[in-house]
Amino acid sequence: MARTRNLLLIVTLAVALAACGGQPPVQPDPDPVPPEVAAVAPSVAPRGATIVITGADFGADGSVTIGGVAAAITSWSDDEIQAVVADGTPEAWQEVEVTTDEGADAFSPFFVGVAFTGAAADLQGFLDGQPAGTAVLLEAAAYDLSAAPDELLIDNRSLYGRGEAATSLAAPNGAIVLADFGATVTVADLTLQTDELAYFHGTLAGTLGTVSVSSMTGAQSPLELGTRTIALPAAASLPALPTHAQPTFAAPLAGLEAIGVDPPPPPLANGVVKRTEVAATTFDQMPEVTVAPAGVAFPRITFANVTLLEDAGGGFFGLPIMAIPAVELTLSGVTVDGPNTVVYLLSSQDMVVEGADVTADVIFLASVAGSVSVGGSSLLAGSGVNLLAESGLSVTASTVRAANGDVEILGAVLALAVGTGLDTGGPVTIAESSIEALDADLADANDVGQLLVRTQFAPIVLRDNVLIRSHLDTVILNEASFIGEGNVTLTGNAAVRVGVSQADDPVNYRPSAFEALTGVANVPTTLTLVDNAIDATGAVITIAGGGEPGNLVASGNDLSAGDGFGTGGVIMISGSPGTLTLASNAIASDDQIVVIAPDLDGGSAEWDGNTMAAIGDASPSVLLMALDGSCAFRDNDVTADDVGADDASTVVVQCVGIDPNDDTFDMTGNAFAAAGNGGSIVMLQLAGGTLNVAGNALGAEVQLFMQFANAAGTIADNAVALGPSAVGWLLEGDAGTDLALADNVVGYVDVVGYGLLLRGIGNAELSGNQVSSTGTPAPGTLALGVVTTGGGTPVAITASGNTFTNFDRALVFGDQAGAAIGIDATVSGNVFDFVIDAVPEVADLFNVADEIDARNNQWGTNTVLATVASYVKLSGDTIVQGGSILLDPITLP
Repeated sequence: MARTRNLLLIVTLAVALAACGGQPPVQPDPDPVPPEVAAVAPSVAPRGATIVITGADFGADGSVTIGGVAAAITSWSDDEIQAVVADGTPEAWQEVEVTTDEGADAFSPFFVGVAFTGAAADLQGFLDGQPAGTAVLLEAAAYDLSAAPDELLIDNRSLYGRGEAATSLAAPNGAIVLADFGATVTVADLTLQTDELAYFHGTLAGTLGTVSVSSMTGAQSPLELGTRTIALPAAASLPALPTHAQPTFAAPLAGLEAIGVDPPPPPLANGVVKRTEVAATTFDQMPEVTVAPAGVAFPRITFANVTLLEDAGGGFFGLPIMAIPAVELTLSGVTVDGPNTVVYLLSSQDMVVEGADVTADVIFLASVAGSVSVGGSSLLAGSGVNLLAESGLSVTASTVRAANGDVEILGAVLALAVGTGLDTGGPVTIAESSIEALDADLADANDVGQLLVRTQFAPIVLRDNVLIRSHLDTVILNEASFIGEGNVTLTGNAAVRVGVSQADDPVNYRPSAFEALTGVANVPTTLTLVDNAIDATGAVITIAGGGEPGNLVASGNDLSAGDGFGTGGVIMISGSPGTLTLASNAIASDDQIVVIAPDLDGGSAEWDGNTMAAIGDASPSVLLMALDGSCAFRDNDVTADDVGADDASTVVVQCVGIDPNDDTFDMTGNAFAAAGNGGSIVMLQLAGGTLNVAGNALGAEVQLFMQFANAAGTIADNAVALGPSAVGWLLEGDAGTDLALADNVVGYVDVVGYGLLLRGIGNAELSGNQVSSTGTPAPGTLALGVVTTGGGTPVAITASGNTFTNFDRALVFGDQAGAAIGIDATVSGNVFDFVIDAVPEVADLFNVADEIDARNNQWGTNTVLATVASYVKLSGDTIVQGGSILLDPITLP
C-alpha cells in the first residue's frame, strides 16, 4: 500500500513540473542508425599514409581499425573521416572498419602497401626502392621480364597481383624470394612463368647470403645472383643448433649437393622381413640448421593463390642446392604446372601446403627441424615424391602420386635420411587421402613404385584413406620407441593395394609385399589395424615390436596375400612380450597364414570371429600360435586347402601357458579344416593350462592330431569329419594330461587307420562320443586304441556310453615291451557296432601287464561270451607279464 502511494506521488510531481515549464527526460532513439562506409581513398596506401573514408551516419566521433589495428583519426564528420594507417597494420588486403556508438560497418577491399603502375622494366628498381616489409600491388597486366639482366629479386617485400587470371609475370631468368628473421614475405594472386624460383632466409646484403640458380651448375662460393655477388659467412658465424639436435660436420658449407636417397630400401625377399636401411649417400656435408636470434621469430614466406608455369623446359621451384633456409614456408592455393620441373622445397622450419595443385617431375618437401603439413592438395609427380619432416608430418584430404617412381614419407629426417643417429623424430599422419607409387613401364629394367612411410619415437597413423597403392612394396615402419610412443595405427583405409597381379599384367606381374612394423622399445608399442582392406600380390606382414615388447590388435580387416600362385603369405606377430587380439577379420592367402604371439608374459591372445583361408596349389598352411599365457579361439573359420589335391595342407593351433592354475585355452565354436591330398591334417597343441575345446567343427583329409602337455579340461560337443582314407583322430599327452571327451561326433569316409587313439594320456574319461565310418573300412582299422609312450608315465582311461560304428577291430592296448609302464583301463557300457568275427577284432593287448576291464560292452551282433573271448589276442610279452582282459558279462545287441 505504501509502495502504491509513493508511485502516485511521483506521477503527480512529474505532471506538476511539466505544467510549470520543466523539461521531460530525454528518451533514447528507438531506431539507432549505424555508420555506412561507401568508399576508401586511395584504395592502396602504405603504413603512415592518410586515407579518406566517405559514407554516412558517422556521427560526431568513433574509431577506425585497418586490419584490426587502430588508425589515428585526424578528421571526423558525419560523412567523412580522415585516418592514418598505423605502423603495425598488417600488409596487403585488409578491412577498414568504422565503429560508432550506433554500430559498425566494414569496407573491403583495401590494400596496405604501394601500387606499382610502371612498366615491367621498372619493376625491380621499384621493389628495391621500397622499405623492407612493404607490400607491392601490381596491376591487372602481363609483365614480361625477359630483358632484365638478373633474376627477379623479391627481397623482404611482398608482391601481390590482382588474381592469377589477371596478373602475370614472365621471368625467364628466374626469381628469388628472401625473408629476414622477424619478417613475413608473401607472393600472392598472380601467375609466374619461370623455370627457376628459389627462396631463402636473410637479405641481399645480409650476412647469411642467399641462393642462386647458378648453383645448379655447381658454382662455388661466393654464390652469384646473376651479376650480383654475395659473400658467404664464415662457418664460425653461423648460430649453433640446440644441443639435443645438433649434427656435427667438419666443413659446414663445403661440398653441398642436392639431396638423393640411394640405394632405395631393399624389398622383401622370400617372405623374410628385412629392416629397411636408407642411406643418403650424396650428402657430402650439410650446414648446421640456422636458429633464430634470441627473441626474433623465424622468417615467413607465403605463396598464396599463385600459378607457377614452366618457361622453357622446366627447372627448379624451391632450392637447387643443399643449403637449408630457416624459413616458415606456406603454399596456399598454389598451382604448379611443371611436368619437367623439380619442386624442391626445403627448410629447417614448419612447412604448410594447403589447397595446392602441384604437377612436377619430382616433388620434394622437407623440414629438417620442423613439421610438414599437406592438406586438401594434389601432389602429382612424374618421378618420385619425398615428404620429409622432423617434428611432425601430416597428409590430409590430399592426393599424392608418383607416376613412375617411389613415394617416401619420413617423420624423422635427421636420423633416417641424413644419418645423424639422433633419437629424434615426429608423428606421421596420413588421412582421407590417396597415395600412389607407380611404375609407368612395367616392362623396363627399372623397377620403381615403392611406398615407404617411416619415423621413430612418435606414432604413425593412416586412417580413412581412399587409396594406398604401390607397384612395389608398401612399408610402414616405426623404427624405435622409448616409452611406447612408436605405435602404428591403420584404420578405415578403404583400399590398400600392393604389387601387380598376373590378371593385370600376365608378363610383368610383381609379387610385392605390404609391411606394417613397429620397432624396438622397452615399453610395448602397439600395432593396430581396424577396418582396412589390404590386398598384396606378395606377403602381408604385420609385426609389433620387432622382437621387443609390442601388442598387435587387428579387427574388421580384409587381408589378402598372393596372386593365386603361391606368392603370398599373411604373417602377423606380436611383440616379445606382447598381447595379440584378432577379431572379425577376413584373411586370405594362396600360401600360408601365420599368426604368432611369441611371449604373452602371462597375458592373453584372442582370436574371435575371424575367417582365415590359405588356399593354393603348394602346401598351403595356417599356423596360429600363442606362448606363455592364455589363449582363446572363438567362432573362427579356418581353412587350408591345396586346390591341386597333390600337396598336403595343414592347420596348426598351438597354445602354451606358463601357469596351469591360471592360464586357460578356450576353443569354442570354430571350424578348422585341412584339405588336399592324404597328408592334410589339423593339429592342436595345448600345454600348461586349463582347456575347453567345445562346439568346434574339425575336418581333415588324413588326421586330427591333438597334443597335450600338463593340460587338463574338456573336449566336448565337437563335430569331427575325417577322410576320405583318413588315418584317424590322435590324442597325445603326458602324465599331467587330464581330459574329458564327451559327446563328440566323429565321422570318417573309408577309414584306413583308427577312430580314436589315445597315446600317453595321463588320464582320460570318454563318454557319449559317436565315432563312425561310412564306406568300407580297411582291414585292421581300429575303433579305440590306448597306448603308453616311452616317457615312463602310466595312463588311465575310462570309457562308457560311446558308440563305434563300421570299423574292423574294436580295441588295442599297447605298453612297453619287457617293463610295462602301466595301463589302467575301464571300457564299459560301449557299443562296437560292426562285424566282429575273428582274432583280434575284440581286442589286442600288446606288452600289457595289467588287467583291462572291458565288461558290459556290445560286441557287434555276438551273444556268446566264449565267442567274444576267442576274438582277443594277447601279443608281445603280455602273457609273460600276466596281462589280461575282463569281458564278462557282455551286453547283448
